[in-house]
Formats: sequence, structure tokens, C-alpha cells
Amino acid sequence: MRATNAAEDFERAVVRGNTVRNFGARGVSVAGNGKARLRAIEISHNEFDDDSPSAAMTTGISLDDGAGAAQQISVDGNRCNGAVRNAVANIPKAAAVSIDGQAAGTQ
Repeated sequence: MRATNAAEDFERAVVRGNTVRNFGARGVSVAGNGKARLRAIEISHNEFDDDSPSAAMTTGISLDDGAGAAQQISVDGNRCNGAVRNAVANIPKAAAVSIDGQAAGTQ
């Protein structure tokens, strides 16, 4: 997910209650787009699964592509099945991140 207009911040994005199956290397990716930021992101109660013979999706959620686009992220109640072994990757250092109710990204 990314802000669609590179000149404007995106206020809030919610990814909730989806099944993401057999979809590339990651189920959800947070990415930059110019100077635009994603002010608040909620990714909750989704199921990430890859049961294909040549499973590619091994990570459920990637929170940063290196652009530091997100400012506040909440990840809660997601499930990983099949080849998806890494629930969350690439935690941005500059964002306020909560994963299943625990602060992350401030280590």
C-alpha cells in the first residue's frame, strides 16, 4: 500500500479481514511514493497463506520498503499458514509501530 498522490499524505489505510493467498513474496507491503506519507495504517485480522507447489509468499507483511513512508502502524490478530513463516518484516525505525499490542520499532 502507498499514498496514491505523491504530493499529499494519506490519512488512514485499513486492511482488515482479508485472505491473501499465493501472492508474490509478501501479502501486504507498505511502500513510499515521493514525499507523501501514510499517516496511520491498520493491518488486522487477515490470513496470509501460500499453499502452492512453488510457494513464493513467505512473509505476511512488510512494513517498510526503505522509504519510511508510514508514521503510525498497528498490526493485530493476523494469521500465517502454509509457507508464510514470517508474519512481519522490515519494521521502520522512525514510525510508531504496535504489533499485537506490543510496541515495536524502537529497539
